[in-house]
Amino acid sequence: MIMENKGQVVNHPPLFKGTKYDYWKQRMIAFFDACHIDMWDVVEQGNYIPLNQAGNEIPKAQRSEKQKQRFMLNSKARNTLMCALSEKEYTKVHSFRSAKQMWDTLALTYEGSLEVKCNKLSLLARKYELFEMEESESIQIMFTIVNEPSFPGRTYDNFDHIDKLLRSLPRKWRPQVTALRASKNLEKISLKELIGLLKIHKLELQQDDAGRKQKSIALNV
Repeated sequence: MIMENKGQVVNHPPLFKGTKYDYWKQRMIAFFDACHIDMWDVVEQGNYIPLNQAGNEIPKAQRSEKQKQRFMLNSKARNTLMCALSEKEYTKVHSFRSAKQMWDTLALTYEGSLEVKCNKLSLLARKYELFEMEESESIQIMFTIVNEPSFPGRTYDNFDHIDKLLRSLPRKWRPQVTALRASKNLEKISLKELIGLLKIHKLELQQDDAGRKQKSIALNV
């Protein structure tokens, strides 16, 4: 019986058509792990061909069961990648013998070289740190921006996101931010719960603004 999750067949790898590479990459890593505990290691490391002390490939007939299994894992990972690629992406990597070569080629194509990738991650992290919410932006948009970052080598936990969100709010929110920091344990509150509190406060601010405008119009009349 084929199980499905929100319209996606869970025993088939996610299809990559050349867009949203980072999203597809993380899903593929999870898929490799679900297939076999060592499959992702074979894809990442590529050391699936057993060698003797002289550095020569050991003939298949002389390989141990463990060496045969690792070789088979590469074949399965390679087939999985082929099934996960559109025809256009397939043509870029189908001739490679190892799953690692296929994986690294896609990474180089869509992430760039290691230097380019590191520079990109650094810029994204800096953009995240310097981000501040504009008066016209909604709380939900702010939640999406703050909750999205996932940079290899940089860890942002729930408290980091909450602290960043509070620091990014416009100046008129300062009294509410001070009150939240004083009354709430920010290490235990969830980001979703904080967003709910901020949405309520924004409605109160809008009502106050509307009340002041009506009062001003009445005074002028």
